[in-house]
Amino acid sequence: MQGLVYAAVLCAFAAVQVGAAADVSLEVPSRRAVVSPAADDGSTASKCTGDRIVCGTCTSVMMCSYGNENVGGYECSSVDTSRPYCTGKGVCSATVNAACETKSELCPKGNLAYPDPANCSEAVFCDAAMKTVKMSSPASNYVFNFTAQSWSLKKTAADCFQVNCNAAGQLNKWYAYKPDPRLSIFCGTSGPMTFECGANEVFVEAKKACEFACSESGNFAYPGDTARYYMCLPTATGGFQLFEQSCLPGLQFDTTKKMCTVPATGGGGGSSG
Repeated sequence: MQGLVYAAVLCAFAAVQVGAAADVSLEVPSRRAVVSPAADDGSTASKCTGDRIVCGTCTSVMMCSYGNENVGGYECSSVDTSRPYCTGKGVCSATVNAACETKSELCPKGNLAYPDPANCSEAVFCDAAMKTVKMSSPASNYVFNFTAQSWSLKKTAADCFQVNCNAAGQLNKWYAYKPDPRLSIFCGTSGPMTFECGANEVFVEAKKACEFACSESGNFAYPGDTARYYMCLPTATGGFQLFEQSCLPGLQFDTTKKMCTVPATGGGGGSSG
């Protein structure tokens, strides 16, 4: 009997100890002092203007205090990689906000189609806003022809040109697009970027620059020098041979007449284009 009483006393003591441990009082935090909004240093796309959860940038959520102070935030992708964009009042979404859409790096110009650097069976149409719409080849033996702006039959393996910018060692490399060297592909940190040379130019990988190339017979302006010009003559094989020519002393190349002429009175002679 005494043992039962002793056990009951121990149980009661233990219960008191557990209760004491669980009933820890919460420390009431002191009221925050009112502070001025943080200065805008350009690091975020938005400011704290009332809501406590807002989009800091197009891909991040920003936390704001009642005093309109930026007190922290996080990238949407760090929470859910399938919802990398911030929309509305700090809501992460799979769809980018219209105001955050940027031009596609695959679009040198708008309202024109370009080959997909990573897949020769696909192309992208760049609209006026430089946004892309993917286009697929009608059959596996067709590739996109940039000059014709249509699909052409693949005749040789070289007609299919692809660059995997995600492969090791590809970062910061520049390639001429072999089927049409007017185009070039640069592998940047965000992926492939498409560039287009000017009229009568092709991209030279060794020089990482566009240079003049003959695409038809005739005389053409030499960039930055009206005393010189390019001459393109046909060859026996159906191509063209490039020659650099100089105007006679006192003459300048006229881009309209495609020849060297006497400069107009007052120094307004032929232009270099």
